Order: sequence, then structure tokens, then C-alpha cells
Amino acid sequence: MGGVTERRAITAPVFILFGSALLVLIGLLSLRSVAPQEFTTQFYFTLLTFLIAWGISRLDYQLYTFSPWPWYGLALALLSATWLLGDPIRGATRWLNFFGLSLQTSELVKPLMILFLATYLTAYYPTDLKKLIRFLLLLLVPIILVFLQPDLGTALILVCFSLAGIIAAGINFKMLLTVAAFCLLFLPLVFLALKPYQLERLASFFQPSLDPQGQGYNALQAQIAVGSGQILGRGLGQGTQSHLRFLPERHTDFVFASIVEELGFLGGLLILIAASCLLIGLSQAAKQAATETGSIICLTTLAAILFQFFINIGMNMSLLPITGVTLPLVSAGGSSTLSLGLLIGICLSVALRPQSSHSVLEIR
Repeated sequence: MGGVTERRAITAPVFILFGSALLVLIGLLSLRSVAPQEFTTQFYFTLLTFLIAWGISRLDYQLYTFSPWPWYGLALALLSATWLLGDPIRGATRWLNFFGLSLQTSELVKPLMILFLATYLTAYYPTDLKKLIRFLLLLLVPIILVFLQPDLGTALILVCFSLAGIIAAGINFKMLLTVAAFCLLFLPLVFLALKPYQLERLASFFQPSLDPQGQGYNALQAQIAVGSGQILGRGLGQGTQSHLRFLPERHTDFVFASIVEELGFLGGLLILIAASCLLIGLSQAAKQAATETGSIICLTTLAAILFQFFINIGMNMSLLPITGVTLPLVSAGGSSTLSLGLLIGICLSVALRPQSSHSVLEIR
């Protein structure tokens, strides 16, 4: 039995590492093909992220899950600083400059909010409606700050993994209905606060052909790229949509379409296999975690990454509206890579320190 338990404990970090490494390699290979001028920067960011993730995984995660408030305070400080000091780029204020590096703070807020969620729900589990509403209002503040940048995609990711954390903590059905009602209450306000270009994106999703040179352009070009890849693809460096610059954001938001155009259905399938390995590893780490905090960290990370894959691939295939969500560990972007690296490092720390017998994640 001891040998079986040890093998199970080893499986989770192996799956996490294999899935993460394969996604990173696919991303760098694609970047070298479709946007070689970005390759060196992304490679060094990836190397830095790997070193940081390795360092975090070596530390016991319970060292930085002692209190939720430092993480919440740091998240609000980053978002507030962006609001006050950030430079507007293409109508959005999402970036801060640190020692010459431009970092998207909403990406860095993801691991901070996951740590906040896990530690708060463990230390201050909402046992009644009043405490639950107080917790939901705490969550709402950073979500609104991100939404107003404006960054609808990241705001949706924050909502998604917040709901996952609440469910993972074992909230009862009646209080879960309260959470659902709380979300529905703010839904009309979200639509009222959307920028004109965001509303146009939603409209173009249903009929992209009505504005093929405007809001429908991105979706149509992504469709062409995905369709032209067929089974084996055109070959690396041979994608016409990406190399002739018909496909916008070919190395970030629409990297999946770029990969499928050059590597075909098999390239897309390889991404799904790598993502599945990563998600399986996170699921196993959550089941075997030595603390409830560790379980919630892994499950909220799983929810965040799964949601990003779902949204990005969906919009690349014109199945979902375009929201600017990147493909985890594949899309170019230092902030996104660093954010995911921090989360994976923390989850590896959980996976490397499992409980010997069973999960502590139980329904209350």
C-alpha cells in the first residue's frame, strides 16, 4: 500500500511538469515561426519563470498561506497603482513599468487572488449569509477594478475561479444559490458598463460577415487559418494567414489558429493532450493535498486554466465572442507566463507534499 501511495504522490507533479513543459515548447516553437522578433524576449521570460516556479515549489506552500490579507492588499495595491500610474495603450490602462519591464498587473493579480481565496475560505469560512455577502463584496472590488481597465477577459477568469473556490470549500446549496443570485444581480450592470467596441464584438460574434473588415475581421481570419490547416497543416513557416499578417495577434490571442494552420488538426490535438495532462495533475494534487488550503489552491488554478483554454480555443474557432484571453503557457506574453508560472510553482509545492492517505477536501 505504501508503494501505491508513493506512486500516486509522484504522478501529480509528473503530469503537471509534463503538461506545462509541452505547452511551453509548443508556444516557443510557434513563436519562432510566426513572430521570430518576439522569440528572444519570450524565451528569457520563460527561463525566468521556470526558475521562479522551481524556487516556489521547493518551499512548503504553508509558509505563504498563513493569512489572506497580504495577498488581497497587494492585489488591490497593484490594481490601484495601475489605475493611477499606468500608461494607456490602445484605450486600455493595464500595464505598469517595473525597472524597464512592462507588466500587465491583472495577470499578476490572478495568483494573488487564488492565494487570498484559499486562505480566506480556510480561516474565515462563511457560515451564514452575512459572512458570505461580506466575502462576495471583498471579491467584487478587484473584479471591478480589472473590468474597468477595461479587461473583460481577466475579469471573467477572476469570477470563474472565485466560484470554483467557493464550491471547493464546500458551501451548502442554499448559500450557493445566494452566490448565483449575487452574480445575476450584477449581470445587467456589466452589460451597461461595456465599452462600445466590446458591444460590437458581441454583435459581430453572431454575424461576423456583416462587418468583415471591422469587428468581424478577426473571427473570419481565424476561421480561415483553422480551416486551411486541415489534418497535417501547411508546415512550420508556411502559414499564409499568420505570415502575411492577415491574422491579427497571431502570437497572442490567436496563437491557436496560427498553430493549427501550420501543424493542422494534429497540432491542435497535441495542445489538448498537453492541457489535459496539466489539468489531470492539478486534479490529483488537489485530491492528495495535505491541507484544505492546498486543495482549494489546486482546484482554483485548475478552474482558471481550464476556463482560459475553453475561452481562447472557442474564440479562435468562432464558437465564442473575442475577449482577449490568451492560451495558457502557449501565447506570447511575459506577464501571462509569469502569472501561470507562479501558480504552477505553488501547485507543485502542494503536489510534492501530499497527505499520505486521502484528500482533506470534504464537503462541509
